[in-house]
Amino acid sequence: MGVLCALGGIVLFSALLFWTIDKVGPRRTLRLTLLTACGALAVWTLRTMFMLNFINAEMATEFMVYAHATPDVKIVLAQIEDISWRTTGTANEVKVAYSEEGAWPFYWYMATRFPNSYYYGATPEAERLLECPVIIAGKPQWGAVEAILGADYITYDYKYIWWPIEDYKDLTWERIRGALDDPQMRAALGDIIRNRDYRAYAQLTNPQNPFTLKTWPNRMTMHLYVRRDLAQQIWSYSTGSTTGDSGLNLDTYTASEQALPLIFKVHLSNAAGRGMAIAPDGTFYIADIAQHSIWRLSPEGDLLSAWGEYGAGPGQFNEPWDVAVDPAGNVYVADTWNHRIQKFTAEGKFVLSWGRLGQVQAYDPAGNSLFYGPRGIAVGPNGNVYVADTGNHRVQVFNADGVFLREFGSAGSLPSQMSEPVGIAVSGAGEVFIADTWNRRVQAFSSEGIYRHEWSVPLWGGNPAEKPFLAATDQVVFVGAPIGGRVLAFDYAGALRWNLHDSENLSFPEGIAVFEDTLYVVDGDTGKLMGYRTE
Repeated sequence: MGVLCALGGIVLFSALLFWTIDKVGPRRTLRLTLLTACGALAVWTLRTMFMLNFINAEMATEFMVYAHATPDVKIVLAQIEDISWRTTGTANEVKVAYSEEGAWPFYWYMATRFPNSYYYGATPEAERLLECPVIIAGKPQWGAVEAILGADYITYDYKYIWWPIEDYKDLTWERIRGALDDPQMRAALGDIIRNRDYRAYAQLTNPQNPFTLKTWPNRMTMHLYVRRDLAQQIWSYSTGSTTGDSGLNLDTYTASEQALPLIFKVHLSNAAGRGMAIAPDGTFYIADIAQHSIWRLSPEGDLLSAWGEYGAGPGQFNEPWDVAVDPAGNVYVADTWNHRIQKFTAEGKFVLSWGRLGQVQAYDPAGNSLFYGPRGIAVGPNGNVYVADTGNHRVQVFNADGVFLREFGSAGSLPSQMSEPVGIAVSGAGEVFIADTWNRRVQAFSSEGIYRHEWSVPLWGGNPAEKPFLAATDQVVFVGAPIGGRVLAFDYAGALRWNLHDSENLSFPEGIAVFEDTLYVVDGDTGKLMGYRTE
């Protein structure tokens, strides 16, 4: 049938072409053809220019640019300025060291923005290096730097230079012919040419380990070192501390392991899933920080749609970490590094957004609608939106239109105080549970933000990658332990009921949600969405 349709199309097009030539003449037909081709090329050129400058400006997927700085460079500079503000009271007086590899592009920023910077080349001087609370090191210098720093600094991995895939090298006619003869490869190459979308190509060329922007092969990496004692004061870099006796031995987790029936499993290709939510009709929404997007899946796990891309405009994201759904089906997204909340319809149509970057200490004490890296979001039974304002160590509450209602929490380790709150869950009765990450505890509040009680989660360690999420039913609070590869179930009093440790499928459990007696978990490492029967 397809062949017949194709032949019919060829015959029809040929007839139309000959009719046109007969009516307007060969010369005018040739001119019209050339003008049409030039117009199409002009439109394509304008589209390419726009994507190059405004969509893919910093992305390695853009093959019109070769080696260039990654978005991580701006992130690191912002973090250094943050540390400087908090330790010196200015944006640029902190002492920061940087190495031979990695000097570009940091040399320009250090020379103009950080006058107390120290360039140590390939071989650092121990005394001068230890004067710097913040250190940047390219891979060749890691060994020399870490031999001096010992255990007194915390390490963070970043990419500072990347470049497009180089599979065009060593091309042969056989490779070209093979690619053009393969319909899947043709479609994958078309995705790259049109949209700089490498997902299908990565799956075809390396199906066992397809690359993503997070695992991009053509990159140069660096370490950012932050002094450990300083990190205890800085939210993004804190190692956390135990607030007294946990009351729960770590061996208890092994003793309480429970095998739950795995009844649902979906693989989200190339996703780095974090928070998730389930709508009243069973539709899944998953926040993907790698592709700066929201996935929308049917109750059966089929992809219905996905929206979002890297950017700061309406409907764009910069690492969305969590998502929530209200009773009417509206979707709220914690757009973490744009420091705002965005609201969408169930289908992903942008409705409104609110919030901007602001540290409580740097603005008025209330700091309403000022966020510093919000990571958790939940909707209460009355439709109010609860946001874990992670960097400001508090929770802010808004109505469905983004109007500020109240806040609770402050920096510290006392009851009702917080240190890097991430996951947030609200029960059907309005109880609010907070993953107080660096204090290694879950805190319970009333819907008005009145402190109730807390319980320890000693499995949360000092790893900066530990960003736990929560989910709550009428009797149980489910608590993620990403580094431990577990999901814990507590009753409302904080007693551990059981824990799920599925080593085959869960390596880094992040998003958690419960729907009709099924616990759903997003694994951030593998991109899998699993469902476990709890009753």
